[in-house]
Amino acid sequence: METLKVEVGKLLKRKSSISSIVLFFAIPIIFIILIKTKNSAVVISGKINEFTLTLTVWEMLRILKISYLIPILLTTSNLGKEISDRSIHMYLIRVSRKKLFFSKLFSNILLTTMLYLSFWSSSLLVSHFLLSGTEFFEKNSHNLHMLSYAFLLGLLEILFVTVLACTISIFFTNIGGGVLTFLVIILFTILSNIKIIMIYLPTYICDFTRILKLATNQDITNDAVKSTLTLFIYTCAVLILGSVAFKNMDLN
Repeated sequence: METLKVEVGKLLKRKSSISSIVLFFAIPIIFIILIKTKNSAVVISGKINEFTLTLTVWEMLRILKISYLIPILLTTSNLGKEISDRSIHMYLIRVSRKKLFFSKLFSNILLTTMLYLSFWSSSLLVSHFLLSGTEFFEKNSHNLHMLSYAFLLGLLEILFVTVLACTISIFFTNIGGGVLTFLVIILFTILSNIKIIMIYLPTYICDFTRILKLATNQDITNDAVKSTLTLFIYTCAVLILGSVAFKNMDLN
């Protein structure tokens, strides 16, 4: 537990971590201000509410790969960088490899979760107070069950990406790990257009436009069981691979 506290403290003291949290908090605010001021950079078709705005902006970040890239860079610059510059040896004098691996992984999972929550809290609160009562705003007509499911899948997706980046960075250190993880996400996106395999890919499973097409609560429940189980299996498989690889790798 003490090792985890140290790793979390180190990670949150980094300028890159703080600036990333601020960025994720600021992105929806910028869009809301542009909508509020009727800026031509943002074109609104029809009515919106705080939930549809949040889902739309996050889906845009997914399309631009920003929602993947930042967690990848923050994660690979942690364990992967310390393996690359050999500073990892200083920590292994005091703690076991297993404890160090999971402390670094969970500290990055916590940071990724903070990024996601900062985005959602900023978008929901600011859009409600700034856009409520305007010509663009309407009362939420979406099923709360569906919106909760969309929130959960979005979180599970970037947590999977975080675990994937951490594991790949063990083999290819920070720069190589970051590049390769990003290329894997690009590959997933390309393969998501192939009907036979797309239902097994995280990028398709967590597509908000797909989720919003689910018609009933039963459809949502059935999809939730299948999708969350798939993501859980992927995440656990990658986590086990990373743990075993770090335990057995030659760090000399």
